Amino acid sequence: MPKSKQKEADPPEEKKGVKKKDQYIYAKISDDTHNKIDILKEEGKTISYIVQSAIDIYTIYHSSPREVKEFISAHEEEYGGQKELVIEAIKQFIAKLDRSKASDEALWERARDEMNVMLIGKKFITQLINAAEMEGFSLKKPQIRNLAIDPILWYSGKPIKELNLEEFLNIIKKIWVVFKYFNLIDIKKQDENDYYAMFNHRQNKSYSNFWLKIFKELFSLEEFSFKCEVDGEAYEETLSLTIKEI
Repeated sequence: MPKSKQKEADPPEEKKGVKKKDQYIYAKISDDTHNKIDILKEEGKTISYIVQSAIDIYTIYHSSPREVKEFISAHEEEYGGQKELVIEAIKQFIAKLDRSKASDEALWERARDEMNVMLIGKKFITQLINAAEMEGFSLKKPQIRNLAIDPILWYSGKPIKELNLEEFLNIIKKIWVVFKYFNLIDIKKQDENDYYAMFNHRQNKSYSNFWLKIFKELFSLEEFSFKCEVDGEAYEETLSLTIKEI
């Protein structure tokens, strides 16, 4: 009698209707993809991690609204690829959440939209400076607030009394360049209470004198948490200030 042929056992994944999850997946990939995987492996990434991350990203992209995919397709060449476009989009999102992490260009765009800020032409600036030099002209608190304090409050997101002098000066250094008041601002802390500031512009000495007046009025306001003495010199394209907290 021939020996009865033993029945082959069911594959583990088919036994009792249970589908096994940890089975191997085989796929043929291009040399370019293989090279990219090798780079990631050199960084310490496992094949499992790479595959899982790729599937997660693929799922996020293909489950996104149609207009998102259409936007990416329309603009990826402009930004140099999908990766660069996504990176730029995330930068813009971070800048929207935190102004201190925004680029000057992003800040200007936000200021234009949120504060109705406009670029002021050289002709208008000249007329403003000429008016400021006329006899009887005085800088009043509303003018100081519009020119100086409002942009600082917008950027900091804090009440003015919560800013110390160093924070206040650092915000000036950032936002007054963004708002095109000056081309370059350099502020150095001389010691615990003394600061030296240099403001560079491309106007004239009248412009320097105008901002020197603004600074002296600005630091005389009573709404700050600090008190300062300000001394300065106005030059053709530079305003030099020493600021001492008292």
